[in-house]
Order: sequence, then C-alpha cells, then structure tokens
Amino acid sequence: MTPSDRQKTTVSSYLLTQKTTVASYLLRQKTTVASYLLRQKTTVASYLLRQKTKLTYYLFTTENHIGILTFVTKDIYLLKQKSTYSPSVVMSVFLCVSISLS
Repeated sequence: MTPSDRQKTTVSSYLLTQKTTVASYLLRQKTTVASYLLRQKTTVASYLLRQKTKLTYYLFTTENHIGILTFVTKDIYLLKQKSTYSPSVVMSVFLCVSISLS
C-alpha cells in the first residue's frame, strides 16, 4: 500500500464519517420540525373546532330554523333544513348536543 493509497483511505473514511454526521443531524432536524408542525396543526385544528362549536351554539340559541347538529368523526356539520322545528324539538336537540360535548 503506497502512501497515496493510505491518504485516499483516510480521506474517504473522514468524508464518510462527516456525511453520516451531517445526515444524522439533518434527520434529527427534520424530525423536530415535522413534530413541531404536527403539534401546530393539531392546535390550530382544535382551536377551529372549538370556534365552530361556539358559532354553532350561538346560531342554535338565536334561531329556531337552523336544523340538526350531527357529529361525524369529530367534524361538525350544520344541516340547514327548510322546515321549521318547534322550540321543544330545537331545545331537545341542543341539550343532546351539549351533553355529548361535555
């Protein structure tokens, strides 16, 4: 083995170590950023869900023609019906919704 071969081997080994270190560092950084963004998205989604719920409660208490609330996989759907519900039906639906949320 010539001195030139030994130099090439040492340089190759050094570069491989550096690339591994950089790749590991970048992977950790990407994981941290992804985790942070996931937490942020979850927080925003939770906030928006709470806002929609408050808005729905507000609409439910101010109008008798809103319709029925249904909950499907944590998404709130507000169904506007053309028919008019009596106040007793609206209150019973509202009570069911408030019980299921708490």
